[in-house]
Amino acid sequence: MNVKLVPVALILFVLFFYSCKKTTTTTTTSSLSLYTIGVIDSMKGYYAGTTSGDSVYYYTDSAGVVQHTIRSFSWADSLVITSADDTASILASSRSYAITFPYYYYLTGVDSVSYLQYYTLAQGGYTPINAFFVDTANNINHIAINISYGYSKRLTSNFALYKRQ
Repeated sequence: MNVKLVPVALILFVLFFYSCKKTTTTTTTSSLSLYTIGVIDSMKGYYAGTTSGDSVYYYTDSAGVVQHTIRSFSWADSLVITSADDTASILASSRSYAITFPYYYYLTGVDSVSYLQYYTLAQGGYTPINAFFVDTANNINHIAINISYGYSKRLTSNFALYKRQ
């Protein structure tokens, strides 16, 4: 055998051997796409605005008849939007509520408008709570949250960004 071919044959053998070896390392992938993470990150921050709403108040009058009246309210409010790095949800915390909006149902359309929805049954499964979150992050930095507690209470919050997280 030619002495000059031995190193070449040895190198080819080593390359062939290592190319056939199976890897034992595993890679983990996040369930969130980079796009989703970017949209969630664009919402994180501190917001200022107002929360207003209406609620139906039931009472029994002096004749024993059940009456109802609608009470309206409004106050200055602040909102903090946070999100853990490994989850697909955001937490919207204000003076009036704290709701975690899951990000598995969202629609981001024209001008980066994102719609999130939260729905649950409270008070023993009888009172539906339905919340809608609208973020218009494309240079507007405005968030609106609408919450209805059954048929008796409704909140509407409008916030403008004042500091990114």
